[in-house]
Amino acid sequence: MSDSLDDHLGRGAGAFARRADEEALRHLLEAWRHCRHERVAVLVERLAARLTAGLAPLEFDPGTIHVLKQRPLELTRMLAAVREGAERGFAGSLRQSLRVLREWGADPRFTPVLVALARMPMGSEVGIPDVLCALIETAGDPRALEPLRELRAGLPPGAELARRLDVVLPRLEPWVALSLSAAVAALCETLEEDLSSREAAEVRSASTREALLARVYADPDDVEARLVLADHLLEQSDPLGEFISLQCAQERDEARVARLLETHRFQWEAPLGAPPVADEAIRFERGFPVSVRMSLWFKEPLPEVGPAWSPVRELDWGGALFPDLAAWLERPALRNVRVMRHMAPEMARKLRAGGPALRQVDVLGPVSRFPDFFTRMSELSHLEQLNVIPADPEDVGLCASMPLASRLKRFEARGESGWALVAEPAAKVPVQATLGDAEAALELARAIRGAAGFGTRALSIRMREDTPVAREQLQAAAFAYARIEWR
Repeated sequence: MSDSLDDHLGRGAGAFARRADEEALRHLLEAWRHCRHERVAVLVERLAARLTAGLAPLEFDPGTIHVLKQRPLELTRMLAAVREGAERGFAGSLRQSLRVLREWGADPRFTPVLVALARMPMGSEVGIPDVLCALIETAGDPRALEPLRELRAGLPPGAELARRLDVVLPRLEPWVALSLSAAVAALCETLEEDLSSREAAEVRSASTREALLARVYADPDDVEARLVLADHLLEQSDPLGEFISLQCAQERDEARVARLLETHRFQWEAPLGAPPVADEAIRFERGFPVSVRMSLWFKEPLPEVGPAWSPVRELDWGGALFPDLAAWLERPALRNVRVMRHMAPEMARKLRAGGPALRQVDVLGPVSRFPDFFTRMSELSHLEQLNVIPADPEDVGLCASMPLASRLKRFEARGESGWALVAEPAAKVPVQATLGDAEAALELARAIRGAAGFGTRALSIRMREDTPVAREQLQAAAFAYARIEWR
């Protein structure tokens, strides 16, 4: 036991020293699973609490990415959500959550929450004692023995929770912690001192850090504000400082950027919240998230967003449907969003002028089944680019017939059958059409006729598959254009 325990604690201390805190937490968890000692448990709890400070509770369901990946940092937030649900009296949700968490494995962070749940009136409701005590047994923390024995002593005879505790408490006794060797105790002392030193330094610098972060959030285009924050973080040996500096540099060390992201991505993504944000689907620029893909599986109302969203410029919806989208986008923290990608037409139609000043919207068409679609798009006064993919030829004609057409800098439509059309009204050649499959010539011909509303000065046609019949069909459709360029 001692060799393995020494190894995990030593690796944990090394990871903590080089600021790989999530890795340090994983090693501390493995160390605790070997010894079940309260001293190691407290280290796990302190490090996890520090890394998740200020983050919202994390809701979860069976099969979600948070359950499947079992990342150590997420358990603290998941347990906070479980406790909140219990305090609100959601018995069914509590039973399901406890069953899901049985797959997690032994972890000392379960203990305070499970003991608190057992003491709540909710802990004695029908069906709860069974799943609660099963998870207490799975967690296997000897620290739970005494408080649960005290609780058991006060329960009425025959109570379901009492019967379940009578079964599970003897099964915890073999996990009573063993004494730590002198070497292991020394490693714990080193970690305790390093953690205390880190906590104290962060408390001292917290007000400065928050003020500098607020400056970045207030004006995400202010690169100087980011560099000032980076200097401060570098003084604190915070790897985020190096990351910001590297991404702001003219000549970037992309390999180093990738290594930093690999180690710290989860911590730097966490302030955006979850589960609305898809796992590992965030792009960073100049040290902060700039592009976010929303989770297709999140079905709850969209949550409040904090200032950490201020640098975000692009949201990718992946076709997901969120009924409260319009109101959510009016949150001040989302004022800098300029691009929407992969929006279902039902979602795009909910966009309104009170939200962010959108420049580009990409829609998963066809949209012709929504007669008012382009009228709704016209209400977005800053819109410059609209893409419909996949599209029907009718989508092109509908857009070109609206006042929106003259305002757009670019409109793009792509059909599933192998055609594409790009309209740029201000360009020398306003309409560019591409035929990828001769079988799609008739569809492209209809799109070309409809696109005349974007401008008829010139038309460019590129035929990747050129047949006499296809060329004749496209030629006939182009009669309204003053000039045709064949490529």
